[in-house]
Amino acid sequence: MINILVVDDEPISADGISIYLQEHGEDMWVVRTAYNGLQALEIARQRIDILVSDIMMPGLDGFQVQEKIQEMWPMSRCIFLTSAQQIDYIQRAIRSGYITDYVLKTESEDRILKAVEKAVAAQENAVHMQDILKKAEQDILKIRPVLQKELMLSLLRGEHISFSMEQRFRELEFDFQAEQPVLLLLGQLGDDTVTGGASDIQVFVLSNFLEKYLQPAYRFYMLSMSDHRIAILLQNARPYDKEDVRHVFSLIEAVQQTFRKAGGAVSFAVDDVYCSWNELSAHYHSLIAVLERNLFMDDVLVLRSTSDELPEHSPTEELHKARLLLENGSFEEAAAVIQRISMPHTTRGRIDLYRKLLKLLMATIDSQEQAEYVYAKLHVPLLQTDEKGWKNMQLEFVSIFRRLAVSENTPSKRMEQTVETVCRHVKENLAEDLSLVRLAELTDHSSTYLSRIFKEVKGIGYNDFVVECRMERAAYLLHDSKLKLADITDQVGYTSSSYFIRTFRRTFGMTPMEYRNRLKGKKQ
Repeated sequence: MINILVVDDEPISADGISIYLQEHGEDMWVVRTAYNGLQALEIARQRIDILVSDIMMPGLDGFQVQEKIQEMWPMSRCIFLTSAQQIDYIQRAIRSGYITDYVLKTESEDRILKAVEKAVAAQENAVHMQDILKKAEQDILKIRPVLQKELMLSLLRGEHISFSMEQRFRELEFDFQAEQPVLLLLGQLGDDTVTGGASDIQVFVLSNFLEKYLQPAYRFYMLSMSDHRIAILLQNARPYDKEDVRHVFSLIEAVQQTFRKAGGAVSFAVDDVYCSWNELSAHYHSLIAVLERNLFMDDVLVLRSTSDELPEHSPTEELHKARLLLENGSFEEAAAVIQRISMPHTTRGRIDLYRKLLKLLMATIDSQEQAEYVYAKLHVPLLQTDEKGWKNMQLEFVSIFRRLAVSENTPSKRMEQTVETVCRHVKENLAEDLSLVRLAELTDHSSTYLSRIFKEVKGIGYNDFVVECRMERAAYLLHDSKLKLADITDQVGYTSSSYFIRTFRRTFGMTPMEYRNRLKGKKQ
């Protein structure tokens, strides 16, 4: 439907043009009439496609009417009715760029009809071109993510980039700076999720969590890859600071914990340094090796080393199964898994595996007697380079696990002992890093396992327990010391005074200084 508005302060002229256009025009034309500028603008509240207007009118002239209608309906076209004496006005109209034509008042109504038909064709063509451009933009929006992914894959694979990185980022609307360093994270989505694998939904949920924790302090891009893996490229939105890597570690741990609560599991191999875009491929392959070598993959584990010597053989899957079985007290089943592990191809591989098995075993031992027995059985000569030596070592490990299976030291007792060790460490080291990742390193247990057994034994979540201990210590220092608030903040393990104050207020219903002042009042 084409909406045409005829405006002329001479009613006879306006009505005559409107009737002629309606009778001789297309069936899809709707012609309206106005006798002054204000009336025209009132009608123009509804879309106007073609404006046929006199120039010289009282109140608002034709140019003013055209400008205001143009503001309301940018795609509209205008035909001015003018006289031969109004050459300057005609030139002004032509220069505006939105004037399709002009018609002298002395010309016939048929001439006006032809001018309107010309304007309608121009308007329809403009709309068509706009539709083409809009579709092109939509196509670009559809293909842009594909092009972005291809670029990042090329960078990770180390393929030669023959164009300017800065220009390419700009073309693909990447919020990255080519001259700034980038931090790489490689993630492994677990298979123990509620959906049974790394689905698109899980990737979407994880991306939302990353956005929540990382933005606006960091620019990041998450790339979904094969084998349940994701790559995350991260850049500082502010000037680079050497403490940023540590901060990223803490944020990633928070992401992992939040993702776990949502039913997912993800482990990260995290670069411990920022690198240039040219160095990205080397760091990527190092992180792949770190993920593959990690024998104790966990949904809340952050790996920090990309420079350690990599073993040539890593039976990760089997050892991971064994660890889970041992944590549940299933020693016989763990022994059977260990018995299935094939011999590494090199001496270095066998030594590395021996160390991993020993670490796994020692994490299950709680008595001095058991420790002495293990060290007596697993002596260095077992590490012979031939297959017989490996088999002997393997049989010794299996024998020890089966012995542990009939030990009086029950899984329940071990859990309680582990939790008490954790509690004691927390209370003695409130100013230190008390993340589950760090506790897992100290106890040789996974952070997931620690989190689960802590809740089972204590009836409170680990993080809540840490906060409780820190708040108790803070209250004691406020009561029995003259330490400044900043010193107390440091002593109870908070890096931010504002965060410490908020936590204290949430716990005690008042700020630390209000608490101290209240105590002083009671003493007086």
